[in-house]
This record gives sequence, structure tokens and C-alpha cells, in this order.
Amino acid sequence: MTICAQFSRPSGLLRRGLRPPILQLPIRNATRGILREIFESPEIPHDDIKFVKGLAGRDVQIIRKWGSWEDWFHDAMVVTGGGRHYMLVALTNHPKGDEYLVELAKTVDDLMIGVTE
Repeated sequence: MTICAQFSRPSGLLRRGLRPPILQLPIRNATRGILREIFESPEIPHDDIKFVKGLAGRDVQIIRKWGSWEDWFHDAMVVTGGGRHYMLVALTNHPKGDEYLVELAKTVDDLMIGVTE
């Protein structure tokens, strides 16, 4: 088996008692801090769609990234505040995907703070 095939099949490495390679991005701690500052900046407002719309009016800080293409909608965020710290990531393939993501964010955050119906 070639080296390329071995790397493309981590399960084959594990069967032979070898660990698959761990790829690390060359991002230094300082760079991570700068990126975090940019994403947390109140001067760059979040678009009021998807997860942000679902958490509107809640006392939380959000770092997020979203996108859409045709009927594909995704959102990813880190939420902190009010005794909670969690990450939520979702991808939908439906014309009402934005609406689904709004409701998902509300439901998950309610669960994180212990709200039950």
C-alpha cells in the first residue's frame, strides 16, 4: 500500500497500531486572539438572520459564521453569557432552511438555560 493510500485510510493505520497523522494549521496564539477580537467586535454587527434572529433579545455574546447557496443554509456560532457557553452548528437543505435555523437556535438555547414547556 502506498503512503498516500495509508494516509487516506486512517482505519488502516489504526488496524496496524499506528496513529493517523494530526494536521495542524500554522496559526499562532496571537493570530487566534486577533481573529477572535474581529469576530467579537460590536463594530461589525451580525446579520439578523438564522441563529442570531433566534437569539434576539437574549443576554448572550455570539461569535458566528453563516452562509447560503440555493436551498442550502448553514450557521455556526459560539454562545456565551448567562451561565452558558456552547457551540451550535447546523446545515439544512430546504427552502425554509433559514426559518428552521431560527427555531433551532431558540430551542437549543432554551434547553441550555433549563426552560421547559
